[in-house]
Amino acid sequence: MAGFTSGADRVDCRVWLKYKANGTPSIYDDFNVASVTDHGAGDFSVIIDTDMSTASYCALATAGRHAGGYVNAVHVREDADPYSVGGIRFNHKFQDPTGSGPTLTDTQYMNVAIFGN
Repeated sequence: MAGFTSGADRVDCRVWLKYKANGTPSIYDDFNVASVTDHGAGDFSVIIDTDMSTASYCALATAGRHAGGYVNAVHVREDADPYSVGGIRFNHKFQDPTGSGPTLTDTQYMNVAIFGN
């Protein structure tokens, strides 16, 4: 596979998280996560326990279906620079079935994976 190396230069999943965002936020399970900061509805940061070596990593996130809704979208927050070696900030948006929105909202299941070195 092009670009794949072994040993110290390997690129692995360095952080993963299953997180409950609605109600009382809590971490279901994780690897290399120090904490999650809830900044308000649909806005959260993942604080990495052992920092990444650079802020040039790949962060992926998914959300569980919001009750009664059709579309969920999770994306890296649109700040000037949401990536840091010690964490990353995400937004979760929900499209209401009536067509209103999208609006920032919490959902029961958030999943995050960060790949890099």
